[in-house]
Amino acid sequence: MTIKLFFSWMLALSLVTTLVSQAMAAEAWKDLNTQVLQQYQNGNHQQARHTAEKALKRAESEFGKSAAETALSLNNLALIYKTEGKYDEATRFYERSLEIAEAIAGPRSEDLLVTLNNLATLYEARGDTHKADKIYERIRSMGHGATAEKIKKRARENA
Repeated sequence: MTIKLFFSWMLALSLVTTLVSQAMAAEAWKDLNTQVLQQYQNGNHQQARHTAEKALKRAESEFGKSAAETALSLNNLALIYKTEGKYDEATRFYERSLEIAEAIAGPRSEDLLVTLNNLATLYEARGDTHKADKIYERIRSMGHGATAEKIKKRARENA
């Protein structure tokens, strides 16, 4: 009986330790993303990029390469690269973020709208209106025609 009790306590302690560790990892990742946002808003894009890269590495190692946290980290990093005019890098990160989001939520989920919007406006900035139009059509096919038109109009006005 004593051995069973000992192993029960060890299992419970292990579970609590794991849960605390996961909570700490999530909090550290959130803190990094808060820093990214502040640095980006303050115009310190180079530091924001560095912090976003750290957040991405943490998300991949703590939550997995296909986790929602990883998708959000990729999206943040892509935004910074887009702002810096590094469109190839931004495209790569947005597309990877979209792949993860589609795998998690499904290809027609409203949760994809932000990433689709970001990718469409990036294609517009690159001058690739054909790819942008494909995304606008996808957004329309999801039942968000007004949203697609608004994004398209805004992107083309700012291009």
